[in-house]
Amino acid sequence: MTILFLVYLLTILLAISEITPISVAALLGAFFTAWFGISNGLFTYEEALGFLDIKLIMLLVGIMIVVETAERSGLFRILGLYTLRVMGGDPAKLFFALGILSAATSLFLSDSAAMLVISAVGITIARILQYDPIPFVISASIMVNLGGTGTLIGSVSNMIIGLSAGFSFNEFAAYLLPCEIMLWFVTITFLYYYYRKKISGRRITAVE
Repeated sequence: MTILFLVYLLTILLAISEITPISVAALLGAFFTAWFGISNGLFTYEEALGFLDIKLIMLLVGIMIVVETAERSGLFRILGLYTLRVMGGDPAKLFFALGILSAATSLFLSDSAAMLVISAVGITIARILQYDPIPFVISASIMVNLGGTGTLIGSVSNMIIGLSAGFSFNEFAAYLLPCEIMLWFVTITFLYYYYRKKISGRRITAVE
C-alpha cells in the first residue's frame, strides 16, 4: 500500500508541477498502479481491465466530438453575439445572461469544455463594453461548476455516479435539476451585487 500511495503522490506532483501534461501524468500513474498491483497479486489482469469504464470513455469521446464540431462551426461565437444584441448592451442584463448561459451550457458539456467556451464569450463581451473581464470570467467559472452538477453528462463525476447507479439521463436530471435552477438565480444575484461596481456604467447601443 505504501508503494501505491507513493505512485499516487508522484502522479499529483507531476500534475501540479506541470513537468509533464496532466494526461501523461495520469497515464503514468495508472500504468505503474496496474503494474505494481498485478505483479504483487493485488488484482489480476482481468480485474485491472475491469477498472476501465468503456461506457464512460465513449460518452466522453462523443461529447468532445460534439464540442469540437460546434466550436469550428462558430456556434458559440454566434451565441455570444446574439446574447449581446438581445440584452441591448445593458451590462447588468449581460452579466445575468452570461451567468445563466454558463450554467445552462455546462448541463450538456463537461465543465472544462463549457468554461473554455463561455470564458471566450465573456472576454469578448467585456472587451466590447471596455470593462475588466475578470468579473465576467470568474462569475462564469462559478456558474459552470454549479450548472455542471445538474445532468448526467455535466461532469465526469456525474457520469461515474450516474452510470454506476444505473440512472438514465432523465432520472438523474429529475433529482438534481430543479434544485440547480434555484441555485443558479441565487448565485448569480449574489455575484452581481458583489461585482456591481465593476460592471455598471455606459450602455452599448449598437452591436456590429
